[in-house]
Amino acid sequence: MDWTELYRDELGIDPSDRQALFTAVSKDIAAASGGDTAAKRRVAAYERASRAFDRQVEAEAAEARRMTREAGEPLDVDPWAAEEDPPC
Repeated sequence: MDWTELYRDELGIDPSDRQALFTAVSKDIAAASGGDTAAKRRVAAYERASRAFDRQVEAEAAEARRMTREAGEPLDVDPWAAEEDPPC
């Protein structure tokens, strides 16, 4: 189950309301440090999703670096940077 769905099922928070979700996560972190097991479980789900997202971003960056190397372009060029508009 996605962490946003967990918060919807247990706390009734709409997954599209990001502000409410992150407020709930912040409160759960505080509650989890006090020993609340349900809060610990929700925080763990959020942290797993956060780590998975970080791994995905790193994998995409590594793939971009690999493609840049294979194309023979300098590695200091940001492959995601937008090209500048030509002068008028």
